[in-house]
Amino acid sequence: MRIYALLVGMWALIILGGGLAVMVLGPLDLGPENAGLNPIVKAIAAVLMVVLWVVVLVRMMKYILRR
Repeated sequence: MRIYALLVGMWALIILGGGLAVMVLGPLDLGPENAGLNPIVKAIAAVLMVVLWVVVLVRMMKYILRR
């Protein structure tokens, strides 16, 4: 039963992360004068979000599988 909680949590984070990427990072625009900076900012934000998601998943996995 615990593995199902982990799978549901993983899917929830995937859906939440995809929603944040589409709703926040997609329309992010720093203006025409910073056109070269836009993809760099988006890439850094996406990588930071992935790192955060991995940390959350590891902690969630440790909590669920430790019980």
